[in-house]
Amino acid sequence: MVSILFFTATILSLVHLLLESAILPNERLKLRYSLFELRDELRWKAINEPGSISVEEYKVLSNKINGTISNMGHIVPSTLFKVHTAYDSDENFKKAVDKRKSLIENSQSDFVKSIDAKAGALTLVALGINSGSWLIVILPMFLLYKIVVRITSYALNAKNWVLRIINIDELALAPKYMMKSIIPNYSTTMLDY
Repeated sequence: MVSILFFTATILSLVHLLLESAILPNERLKLRYSLFELRDELRWKAINEPGSISVEEYKVLSNKINGTISNMGHIVPSTLFKVHTAYDSDENFKKAVDKRKSLIENSQSDFVKSIDAKAGALTLVALGINSGSWLIVILPMFLLYKIVVRITSYALNAKNWVLRIINIDELALAPKYMMKSIIPNYSTTMLDY
């Protein structure tokens, strides 16, 4: 059993190493280029079609894209949790985020909404790339945990069922007049409660 666990852990570690050293850096580079392309599309629209998007919308979208590019390595679930916590606890942070969010949501330009949706999707891809490689390590352990919990639960239920069957307290301590409804021929006397 231990040798199987050791072998499995070794294989998972090698797969994780391969992902983190060869595959995911390439995916991060592709993502970076996609973000540059999106930023260039935004800049092209702002330069070649003045007035098609407002200066505030441009700044918000540009900051969103540039923030994803510069902080790509920090986009992980723990950062997401910290941001959600700050949003819930810091009123100034919440106001700033809501102001930017409403600016984009209330925009009349479909282009602005499209760029925002693409930038959000690429940020989500960054989250997946940065935390996805851990799934191959965490998922098997989680599944093993769930299996052990399920087996333990079944074992405890079986134990409780067996103990319930051999528990005679209910029979011995039951009021005799109540036993009459369960067992019609049960003998009762006036002294029974």
